[in-house]
Amino acid sequence: MPGALRHPRDLGGLQRRPRPAHGPRVPLRDDGEGQHRDDGGGGRDEDRHRLPHCFNTIANEYPQFGGNYQVRHHTEFLAELVAEGRLPIERDYPESVAYHDPCYAARHNDILEAPRRILEEAGAPTRELHRHGRHTFCCGAGGGRMWMEERLGKKVNLDRVDEALAVGTDVVGVGCPFCHVMLGDGIAERGADADIRVRDLAQILEDVVAGAGPETTQG
Repeated sequence: MPGALRHPRDLGGLQRRPRPAHGPRVPLRDDGEGQHRDDGGGGRDEDRHRLPHCFNTIANEYPQFGGNYQVRHHTEFLAELVAEGRLPIERDYPESVAYHDPCYAARHNDILEAPRRILEEAGAPTRELHRHGRHTFCCGAGGGRMWMEERLGKKVNLDRVDEALAVGTDVVGVGCPFCHVMLGDGIAERGADADIRVRDLAQILEDVVAGAGPETTQG
């Protein structure tokens, strides 16, 4: 894959907008949740996605309609860059992290090792939530609840936040923007902002790679 990051701070491109790559220019389209590269040769194109739902749709459903792509979740892409030394780790991440496996990454597509390799390489003390891996628990956004209020029983995101609080982690690591929003809202609703926060794994890496200083903003 052509170099996709010009500088360690381009990790932020996975949180915001992509930046131009070094070397030959490769057409890159950004849909807000992922990046698409046309190979220009009539073969399989490549997509990288932050949103596991997009990953699942393009990897597993598009082929039914003739859309054949090499699809990777952004945690797989970042783990590869770290392993190749293209994102050299300069310092250890100082806070403990419990990774929340997104449903469509873990249960549906077995993306389990790459996120944990990132945290290991980042030197972060890790915890595991009670429900993790293939037995992960929803963040609360599933079934359209990203956009609606739950009025019966305990809110799903509060259930998950309570698990995180119970293991005593400083940070809940995420690999999905929906999870980021739902867990962040749950932490705020619990009044636990001083005890725990949510960070995408790209943000965690941005704090520890060479040439990128620790992030000062919360969230």
